[in-house]
Amino acid sequence: MSALKAIFFIWLLLSLLTDSKLVAQTKAEAASLKTYRTLLIKADELQNKQNLPDSSIILLIKAKGIARSLSDKHILAQAHLRLAHSYYWAIADYYKCKKELDTIGNNYFSILTNTEKCQYLSRYGDAIYYDNDYVGSLQYYFKALAYVGTDSVMLARLYHNIGWVYTDLKNYAKGIEFGEKALLVAQQANGDVTHKLQGLVYIYKTARQFSKALDYQNKLLASDTDRVQMAFNYYRKISIYADMKQYDSALYYGEKGIYYGKKPGGARNLMMLLDVQLASCIHGKRMEHFDEYLKQYEALLVQYNKPYDANGIYALAGEYYLQQKDYAKSRSYLEKAKQLQEQYNLVGIEYTYLSLAVWHETKNEHDLAYGYLKKYAAIQDSVLMQEREHTQKTMDNYSKIYDLENTLTQNETEIQAKNELLQKEKTQKYMVLAGLVFVILVAGFFFKLIVDRKKMTRQLIKNSRVIELKNELLSERSKEIHDSISYAKYLQNAILPSGKLIKENLKNSFVFYKPKDMVAGDFYWLELCDADKDLVLFAAADCTGHGVPGAMVSVVCSNALNRAVKEFALCDPGKILDKVRELVIETFSKSEDEVKDGMDISLCVLNYKTHELHWAGANNPLWIIRNYKEKEQEYELIEYKGNKQPIGKTENPEPFTTHKVQLQAGDSFYLITDGYADQFGGEKGKKMKTANFKKLLLSIQSKSMGEQYVAIEQSLEEWRGDHEQVDDICVIGVRI
Repeated sequence: MSALKAIFFIWLLLSLLTDSKLVAQTKAEAASLKTYRTLLIKADELQNKQNLPDSSIILLIKAKGIARSLSDKHILAQAHLRLAHSYYWAIADYYKCKKELDTIGNNYFSILTNTEKCQYLSRYGDAIYYDNDYVGSLQYYFKALAYVGTDSVMLARLYHNIGWVYTDLKNYAKGIEFGEKALLVAQQANGDVTHKLQGLVYIYKTARQFSKALDYQNKLLASDTDRVQMAFNYYRKISIYADMKQYDSALYYGEKGIYYGKKPGGARNLMMLLDVQLASCIHGKRMEHFDEYLKQYEALLVQYNKPYDANGIYALAGEYYLQQKDYAKSRSYLEKAKQLQEQYNLVGIEYTYLSLAVWHETKNEHDLAYGYLKKYAAIQDSVLMQEREHTQKTMDNYSKIYDLENTLTQNETEIQAKNELLQKEKTQKYMVLAGLVFVILVAGFFFKLIVDRKKMTRQLIKNSRVIELKNELLSERSKEIHDSISYAKYLQNAILPSGKLIKENLKNSFVFYKPKDMVAGDFYWLELCDADKDLVLFAAADCTGHGVPGAMVSVVCSNALNRAVKEFALCDPGKILDKVRELVIETFSKSEDEVKDGMDISLCVLNYKTHELHWAGANNPLWIIRNYKEKEQEYELIEYKGNKQPIGKTENPEPFTTHKVQLQAGDSFYLITDGYADQFGGEKGKKMKTANFKKLLLSIQSKSMGEQYVAIEQSLEEWRGDHEQVDDICVIGVRI
């Protein structure tokens, strides 16, 4: 009997230990799930309320990383789907959107709900539409219809998209059929019909059924009260009149649209309105307001950095004045059009060449006329070849669509049968689940009877109290340590230059600073030279270690930099580093133990008036990126390497070298520590390495420094994925 009691006691103890592990795992997973949901809420707020899509996507990437650690893979599938939606809507990155969707399709499609399957298939159709894969897009939209269920909003959206794609394939009958279906479904559901009406305007206008297009456009104008949207609606209306060659009507309604376009927030719509107005002036031979419109149009193109959009208007004006025999104006506009079309390799340049050929022929400049005529003929041959290929592709598309529609008709019965089978399986699952619940309830009842035994209860209470006391002690110690580190962080932040100081002295710059722990061994530093107020000194430094030890060393090194500049009045970077080394060694020599701690550093002295840069480095480099072909935006990276010695005790120390560089307007230069390039990540979990970091910086040179900061942060998060940050990171970027 005693043996049985012993066995029972051992079984009960093992059960309790197993349960405690499960409880701990459950708590950890619950905490991760809470963090995941918090990130989703913050991402929504950044995108929808603060209009910061890039920052929102960074949070969604982090949320996806947390979802990977959860046991429920359905949550990970949802995270991929959420990120795909953001790539599509927020930043129109269709490649990354498709990449997220491919991950779902290859791994998680079977565990999605029907609603999520519908969203996945619909979004995939959207993504490949922008690769001009219209037939593939249709296939995904039709597949999505099988999972739409009773969701009338999604059904209307799918019909709308199908109608749009059929229109692009020039199958206008089908386009109209699905466009009208979309509107009907939206009306029956009392939903928003604006988008569906806009779709029908596009479909009927493209099909050249202008009266129907105008009917729907007038409904949009009658129902809309938003002033910015009114400008866009008038743009659509005058586009229809222009296609109908009713230029007087286009100009009349265009004036109304311009009134709304000049309201706050309407500049982009105003730009589109003026484009149609200018074309209507030319085609309708109503040039009295042409110069006024053109002046406004050109100003908006400069504002939005789209000078190339004026090429079509310049070409039309050139042809018009050529017909009017105003050769001076004609030549001026044709040359403007040619310059833009050649500079940006724009479509339609062959017609400008033809007009210039006619112009030179009227001036009896036969050689020049013949030259332009040859250019026109060469491009026309290429265009004709492309049109033949396009025609063949269109015929192939029609064949694929015919096969697709036949397949869909044959599959309707199969889909219905599958739905009935799924309903039966669902009923069986509910029965099995009910049985499992019953078994769990019975097991719980017997377990409670066992646990309620008095002797075991007293022992468990005693053990529980011991654990509580230990946890309280650990909590107190943990709080003390946390408070100490927090104060260390406060002290370290005090030595860092303020954001205001950086903006005042490095106006076009960024500082990307990401400590591994609460406190860091990396730090950045900025000071002004007392002897010459035109000089600003700044540095990115990496002290031995990270965390609390690294932070302690950083305070010593930062203080040494301040003394070298303020106390010893040094402004030459090489001499500053020599003095800093001397001061750091002097500080650490007071210890009885030999201290070899120190730092690697990249130190600049910049004269903002002359753009002359003096630089010295201890192990860390200086990178300068220069556009050596301005029109083609081709960049080169020039690297200056620092002395191969740290700031601190070292064998055979040498004086630090000062490099002098004359910077040019548009140059960007970067001071870095090794943390970014040493980060592990990617598909194979390897280091990023310096070469890849250089490629990243070269690839973002067209962006502003603020946008570069976002790109660097986003690239790091995508590379790191689930890997832990291995070191402190500091990157300073400055553009002249």
